[in-house]
Amino acid sequence: MKRCEEERVLALNIAKEERKILVAQRKLESIRLLTELFDRVKKQKTEEEVLNREKELVLEQQRLAEEKIRHEQETKRRKLEEKRKEKEENARKEKELREKNTFGFKRKGGETVS
Repeated sequence: MKRCEEERVLALNIAKEERKILVAQRKLESIRLLTELFDRVKKQKTEEEVLNREKELVLEQQRLAEEKIRHEQETKRRKLEEKRKEKEENARKEKELREKNTFGFKRKGGETVS
């Protein structure tokens, strides 16, 4: 009878230990699953950050290209404006010289006629 009681107590203790082991295994599996989940979330977040950075770089490249085009257009516009002003100045000087020559020619011609 005592032996039967001891076997029953031993069986209960074994059952308790097996239950503890089962609970520990479940906790360990939960930790593994959470670790995997966090790794996946981290990987996805990193991929999203990389994609966002790539988009930012593309937008920055576009902005720089547009800025370069605007700068080139502005430089071209300035050069054309300078050429236009230079032509106007040359035309004004040419007109002045013609008027001086014409005035001088008329003056010389007027003196010889008198």
